[in-house]
Amino acid sequence: MLLTFTLTLFLLTLLPWESCSQDSKPPPTRRMTRTPRASAAASSSSQGLHAGTTNAKFVTSFNHFSFGADMGHPTDANASVETVTFSSHSDGTDGPEGYGNRVTQQNVTQLIDRLLDGYDIKVRPPGPTTEVMVDILLRSMGTVSESQFEYSMDCYFRQSWQDSRLSYGEFSNISTALLPLGVAVLAKIWKPDTTVYNGKNSYFHDITSPNKFVRIYRDGRLVYSQRLTLRARCPMQLQKYPMDTQRCPLNLGSFAYTQKDVLYRWKNGNDKAVVLAEDLKLSQFYLLAAVGSNSTLRSSVGDYSMLSVEFTLQRHSGYFFIQIYAPCCLTVVLSWVGFWLNREASGDRITLGVTCVLTMTFLGMLVGMGSP
Repeated sequence: MLLTFTLTLFLLTLLPWESCSQDSKPPPTRRMTRTPRASAAASSSSQGLHAGTTNAKFVTSFNHFSFGADMGHPTDANASVETVTFSSHSDGTDGPEGYGNRVTQQNVTQLIDRLLDGYDIKVRPPGPTTEVMVDILLRSMGTVSESQFEYSMDCYFRQSWQDSRLSYGEFSNISTALLPLGVAVLAKIWKPDTTVYNGKNSYFHDITSPNKFVRIYRDGRLVYSQRLTLRARCPMQLQKYPMDTQRCPLNLGSFAYTQKDVLYRWKNGNDKAVVLAEDLKLSQFYLLAAVGSNSTLRSSVGDYSMLSVEFTLQRHSGYFFIQIYAPCCLTVVLSWVGFWLNREASGDRITLGVTCVLTMTFLGMLVGMGSP
């Protein structure tokens, strides 16, 4: 026992007491510094914000630490310094906490408020005649009803006109070429009162929000786009049904303004008045052409500028051959079998004749239900 106690005391005297004392030292504290360059940049950016500028730069320097896995204390107090630079541009893409977006939105809001200050929505744009350019993107065509003499279509209807009251070219601090605006601005500016003269039941799309927008260019030109479902009348000639070709018109124009005030034109010319979607297909017709034209609608209150587009529709005949013509031909051929039966087999001939008559009656009723 004495020998063991002596050896233990000897080993304790050999331990490095200085290393133990170093481990008991408190961990180094975290240091956060800001360079003078950051302060100068921050002050200059705040001055730029009050001056209405759209560019600012922030520079922040901070000590980079590597943290331990146990208590989260820094293990390297002499780590390198990392510099992070934030910049906000006129498009509002970069910047700390969306600063560029706030600057751009503030400038656009001030610009819109200045343009609409004193703007009279009840008066059309100044000038002798307001020219409205129209183009249509046809997404789909719905049911073509021969009994109701109507057709429906889903399209993007775009109008463009010049309004010098909304020109912002003199404002040099706005560099964007156009301002895409929402539905709220539409209620504060003048718009053409375009209507469909041969329309029956048309409506706007408002799911999940009103499908409209307006864009204002620097020179005061406006582009107004909206999604519509139009149902219009179509005078049909059914003498050659079901191998007919129909021409369905769509007539557009102003409801209140005569052609002295508002004049309508196709933006891309008469041949390209309507642009067809690549995946456009109809169930019962081939859409052969869509040709536009300009005309004048004369009435007792004045002459109105009118745009027209004529859709040429050719009916699919394959359905009628399979469902009507082929069964009728087979029934007639089957009735000829009675001529080859024996004269004594009168019951078989009567049964065959009655069957053919009932089949033709059923086919006639089927054709009458689906035909105009």
